[in-house]
Amino acid sequence: MKTNLSKEFSLKQISSDVSSWLLSLNENLDPGRFRFCDLGSKVPESGIEGQMATCFAMKSAWIIGAWENWDLRQKKGAINFVKSFQNSSGFFIDPWLKKSCRPNILESMRNFIKTRNSYYLRRIYKYKHLANINAETRQACSTLLMVKSIPKFPLPSKIRNKKTLYNFLESLDWSDPWHANSQVSHQIMMLSVNKCKFRKKKNYKIIIREILNYYQNFFETKTGTWQKNNNLDKQIKLNGAMKFYSGIQWIDGLNIRNKQLIDFALGIPVQFDGCNFTNSLFAIYFASKGIEEYRKDEIIDRCIKCLNHTLSHKIKGSGFSFHLNACQKGYYTREVSTGLEQADLHGTAMFLLGISLALSLMGNHAPKDAEKWQLFKA
Repeated sequence: MKTNLSKEFSLKQISSDVSSWLLSLNENLDPGRFRFCDLGSKVPESGIEGQMATCFAMKSAWIIGAWENWDLRQKKGAINFVKSFQNSSGFFIDPWLKKSCRPNILESMRNFIKTRNSYYLRRIYKYKHLANINAETRQACSTLLMVKSIPKFPLPSKIRNKKTLYNFLESLDWSDPWHANSQVSHQIMMLSVNKCKFRKKKNYKIIIREILNYYQNFFETKTGTWQKNNNLDKQIKLNGAMKFYSGIQWIDGLNIRNKQLIDFALGIPVQFDGCNFTNSLFAIYFASKGIEEYRKDEIIDRCIKCLNHTLSHKIKGSGFSFHLNACQKGYYTREVSTGLEQADLHGTAMFLLGISLALSLMGNHAPKDAEKWQLFKA
C-alpha cells in the first residue's frame, strides 16, 4: 500500500524553526558557542570544552542551508573553536568528554568481580577510550571539511603499511560489527583526508586495496553485509554495513553497488527510534550508487514513512528531540541535559541527516523546497 506524505510535513517550516532555534541557543554566548538545549543543558558553554555542541549546530545549519546566513563572526567563531581542540598528534580531544571515557568505580568493580583480571579491564578501557577519541576526531574534521575548512594538522591514522593495517584489523572486536566497522571507517576517513588535504599519499592505494580484500573474506552474500558472526540480529548487521559505507564514501570514485543490501534493508521493518531509521536510509543510499532505479518505488515509500516519522520528534518552533518526548541525557557517559521534553542539538543533527538522506533518495519525487537541503560526508 502506497504511503502518502503527511500534510503537516513542511521542509520550509522545519528549516525556519531550526534556523531560528540555533541562533537562540547562541544568545549571550561567544560566537560559535551553543547551549545543547533550551533548558537544563549540562554541556560546557565557555572555555575549551563542549566541542560536540558546536559541531552539531554547524551540521544542522549546513544541512538546511542556514549556514550561509550566519554572520562572519559566528562562522569564524565556530570554525576556530572546533579547530582549537586538535593537538599536534592530530587528535581532537575535548577534556570534558575525555573524563567521561573512564569507567566509573561501580562499573570497574562489577567487571573485576566478573573477570578477576585487572590487565584485561585496562586493555578494554584503553580500546574504548581510543575508539571514542577517534569518533570525536572524525566528527570534528568532517564538520570542518563540510564548511570548506581544514584541520591544523594531519589526522592520526595508525595505519602506515600492510603490517600495521593487519595488526589493526586483527585487534578489533568483530563480534560487534557496528563497533568494528566504525573503527575501520574512521581509519579510511583519516587516510583519505590526509591524502587529499595533506598530500600524504604513501601506501594509500595499497592500504585501501588490502582493506577491501580483507572485507571480501567475510561478505555475507545473502544479506550484503560484512561481519564474522552470522548469528546476529538483522538490524545489527544492517547498522554494521552502514558503518562500512560511511568509510567507503571518503574514497574518491569508489561505489560498491549492493542489491543484496538494498533487499535486506527493505526486508527489515523500519525501527523508528531515530538512529536505526537513519542507518537504514544511509545504507540504502550508498548501496544504490550506480543502480539508483533498483526498487525505486519501494525506496521512495520507505523514505516517505521516515519523513512522516520525524514529525513525532519535532518540537514546535525549534528542532528535534533525540528521544521520543525527551531530549538526550547522556553522550558517551557524560550527562548532557536533564532530559526535559524539548529539542536538543544531537537529535536535531541526526534527524536532519535522516531527512536529507530521504530527500536525496527520492530525487525528483522529493517534496517542495528539497533543493535547498544538502548532504555532507559524515
